[in-house]
Amino acid sequence: MVIGNPDTMLNYPEAQSYCESLNLTVTGLETTEERDFIAIAGVDNLGPDYPQFAGFWVSGVRKSECYADGWESICYCTGIDMQQSTFSDNYLTNYAGYTWDQDQSNRDTVGVWQNCIQVWIRNASKFPNNVNETLANGNVDDAVCEESYYASYQMRGFACGKVAEIPDGAM
Repeated sequence: MVIGNPDTMLNYPEAQSYCESLNLTVTGLETTEERDFIAIAGVDNLGPDYPQFAGFWVSGVRKSECYADGWESICYCTGIDMQQSTFSDNYLTNYAGYTWDQDQSNRDTVGVWQNCIQVWIRNASKFPNNVNETLANGNVDDAVCEESYYASYQMRGFACGKVAEIPDGAM
């Protein structure tokens, strides 16, 4: 379930709380197909007149040891190693859908630690010169968990999910 619209801004704890109120969790990106589904749904949710790109929250929060003093000496805390994050989506077995944007993850270059993961929602028809393989719709980036507004974009949505279930009587 992809939730978002051009009039809403929310941070990661708010997205997490909303998913939990539905007995769901902020979902992860097991495959590139899941990533693409969320990215396309995000563009659809924002509508054709949305004037800029946006972020949608997905599962992934940086572990505390990966931003505490000395994090640089912990091998999995550098680069884009997914082991540096914990995931509310406990059913992830593969992280293939987490395709990082160019020069990401950049941790604290905004002056505050960016410990959560967002999916970029980019409408290629609005940004034909900027949407390419390294800046693709659906690529991920790290973002400040408690923020929803940045000067150049806003956090406009999130993705919730649950484990697929076999309906009663289906077998």
